[in-house]
Amino acid sequence: MRSGWLAALGLAGCIGNIGDGKGLDGTPPYETADACDAGMTVPLRRLSKGEYERTIVDLFGGSVVPSASFPESSLGYPFSSYADANGVSLPGAEAIMLAAEEAALQAIESLPALLPCDASSADRTCVEEMVRAFGKRAFRRPVRDDEVSRLMTDVYDVAEGEVVDRVACVLSAMLQMPQFLYLVEEGTPSDDGRTVRLTDYETASRLSYLLWGTMPDDLLLSAAEAGKLATKEGIEAEARRLLADRARAAPALVGFVRQWMGIDELAEQPKSVTAFPDWDELMPHLEAESLRFAEHVLFDGTGTLEELLTSPTAFVNAAMESFYGLPAQSAGDDDWREVELDAGERPGILTRPAHMAAFAHSEMPAPTLRGKFIRTQLLCETIPPPPKEAANVTVQGETLVDRSQWLIDHEFCGGCHKLLDGIGIGLMNYDAIGQWDAAGGPPGEVVGMEDGVFHTPAELMDRLAGSEELAACAVRQVFRYAAARDDDKGDRCQIEALQTALSAAGGDLRELMIALVVSDAFVVRVPEEVSP
Repeated sequence: MRSGWLAALGLAGCIGNIGDGKGLDGTPPYETADACDAGMTVPLRRLSKGEYERTIVDLFGGSVVPSASFPESSLGYPFSSYADANGVSLPGAEAIMLAAEEAALQAIESLPALLPCDASSADRTCVEEMVRAFGKRAFRRPVRDDEVSRLMTDVYDVAEGEVVDRVACVLSAMLQMPQFLYLVEEGTPSDDGRTVRLTDYETASRLSYLLWGTMPDDLLLSAAEAGKLATKEGIEAEARRLLADRARAAPALVGFVRQWMGIDELAEQPKSVTAFPDWDELMPHLEAESLRFAEHVLFDGTGTLEELLTSPTAFVNAAMESFYGLPAQSAGDDDWREVELDAGERPGILTRPAHMAAFAHSEMPAPTLRGKFIRTQLLCETIPPPPKEAANVTVQGETLVDRSQWLIDHEFCGGCHKLLDGIGIGLMNYDAIGQWDAAGGPPGEVVGMEDGVFHTPAELMDRLAGSEELAACAVRQVFRYAAARDDDKGDRCQIEALQTALSAAGGDLRELMIALVVSDAFVVRVPEEVSP
């Protein structure tokens, strides 16, 4: 249902403030857009902490352990890929420098593997060859002559010490250069200058960081060098190869689900030591269970939204057996086994304790937080901040349900809390750490959705999994993750095409990724200054 229905229900005060105009059916209301962008406007962005760590490991063949000093990616955004989540402050620049120096010092311990000559007789020419070979992998493209010249003249020649010391300085400098730290996309401008087509090397980087969360491997760089990424067929072939490599694809794809489903918020919601004395020991197991489930859906299962939200399949170790009250069969916390949980209690990833605990207070559930998550992250709605009058409101009620109902009925608060707590009170079966409480609460309601009333969490998950609203939002979330920003009116055509592709694939998120990378938008960049 559209906003007119919600206004009739007395919610106009809330949705009237929705800044981006996104409809409650999850589709982009871009009717006012004059035209669509020809490609994706992707801001220049630095590698996230996770991408940096995986890149360092792959760049040095596993011989270098990434430094813990590299700056964390901001948790203030839904995805760590967002450009704004990875800005560089002055302390951050110093941390990047220290991380580069640590990596370089480790790397020179295996100097013979880096140099194309005998390390004992290495000279300037040998080091220059190393810069070109190493730089092609570090910069994800051939190193330019001027870049080699600057590194040799401004770093190698002026550094003190033996050859090994000067090589360490060169490596450290390369690991601090924008060509390594950022996903730089210069491309080839169109005749009118309004779009830029990525080079094959830049396409390889987009592919690799989207599907692997790390640098391209030698096969992908070779495909770029051979011009095989100039066609949709070539891109699709490489994309399917990358997705088939579970060891590398799982961290990226599961990482996307992890952030989208709010599991990253788990560490930000501390629990009462009095109420839950074992929380610190338990929390990592809750998180690991949800991530194993997500990987199972994406790589062993159907890969669909429906399975992600409704499957009772789970993976348990000794700690999770105890949590769920299952027979103790695992040998310990490192021994995970597949089980089927009660489908009425634990359908899909949102009903697992990691998610429910992430959206709960220290000792009790948080109906508002749980409802807001579903509204914003699963239905792509925007909920405005509380009105200024809310600061003077004292919530009343003896129970949590009473207080939610009081907010729903309140003059200033009710507009939004009908949207939020209306969902959240229907998820009262899960306590502050996600344990099942059979008593639960009253029925919930997704206000604005047809047949929005639900009597059990399982009923809600079924409604969401089968809804066009969720499917439309999933497309937008994947687009946002790939574009490193929120979508806007210029993305209307690309998003509509991806929605069609997801529907044709039966909700398969893996095929949605394939549809994205073979689209024209994936290889065509719109410079920000000419974007509408």
